[in-house]
Amino acid sequence: MLWKNNGDLPDIVVVDETKIKLGSQFHYLYAAICPSTRRILYARVYPNRNYLTTKSFFIDIHRYYGKKPRIVIADGGTWYPDALQRLGIRLKIVSGDIKNYIERWYKTFKGRIKAFDKYFPHKEKYNHIKYWVNAFVFYYNFIRRHISLWNKTPMEYHKEVLN
Repeated sequence: MLWKNNGDLPDIVVVDETKIKLGSQFHYLYAAICPSTRRILYARVYPNRNYLTTKSFFIDIHRYYGKKPRIVIADGGTWYPDALQRLGIRLKIVSGDIKNYIERWYKTFKGRIKAFDKYFPHKEKYNHIKYWVNAFVFYYNFIRRHISLWNKTPMEYHKEVLN
């Protein structure tokens, strides 16, 4: 993340990862979202998806916010239980319901990235997508208004309604 004014880390976060194609290679985008405000809390691209990558993602969140989430809501990915247990974070496996927030964000993200990569291709795919993810998260949290949040951005909703 390129900015430090993303609010605080809630005790409960929803996490998922998705495969994205960069040129001819696939990478994985991990993201954490706040279930009450829809803020993207942290997002990062990795070359693979496994126990070490998952553990690294949560260590990065801890470095960024200075604390770890108490509970992580995720799908049944086999890479979550051991990584979270080693870090002292409780895992709750959920399908649908609250997990739909992150799935919806991925759908929005993928729709934008297809057009962006098609019209603004770049030879350094990894750095290109890393910076693009940060820019998109900023747009999503601070600029894009959500009907489900009474036409507020996630950060406006976080500041005005929950604080």
